[in-house]
Amino acid sequence: MLETVKSRKQRNIERVIRFREKRKWEKEEKRRQEKEKQEKEGHEKDTHEKHEKEDQEKHEKQDEATLDSLQQQLQVLKQKYQALEQGIQTVKGNNQKFGEEIDELREEARKAFEELQIFYAEAVTGEAHEMTQEMSDQVREDEEFFEELLQEEMQKLPDQVREYEMLPEEQTQAASEGIQRSK
Repeated sequence: MLETVKSRKQRNIERVIRFREKRKWEKEEKRRQEKEKQEKEGHEKDTHEKHEKEDQEKHEKQDEATLDSLQQQLQVLKQKYQALEQGIQTVKGNNQKFGEEIDELREEARKAFEELQIFYAEAVTGEAHEMTQEMSDQVREDEEFFEELLQEEMQKLPDQVREYEMLPEEQTQAASEGIQRSK
């Protein structure tokens, strides 16, 4: 019995030792698994962070390239704007110059037209005066001519009437024809 008690005790001790060893082994296994898990997570985390960092650097490079491109486009647009602005100023200057030239030409044309009107008015007035004078002279001359002609005819008329009464009919016709010819 003693042996049995001793053996029981021994078995209990062995069982406790095995139990402790098993616990120890389980704890160590658990620690090892946790350590592996942490290493794996750390590696994944490092890999993930590395990928994120690479992606971030890639995006930053793309952003820098895009920014450079946009700055170049902006510079080109600024140059185009400046060229357009300069062109606008040139056109404004030309338009102002042409406007002034047009105003000068209009003024010259207005003055020439006024001078032409004055010249025409003077010419028409002068011609009208000359024509009036010529017409009145011509009318006077015509009146004088007709008065003389009328007086001559009046003087001839009594003589012709007398001749007409004296001549026979044939002579009357000849005389009438002669009078008509003289007219």
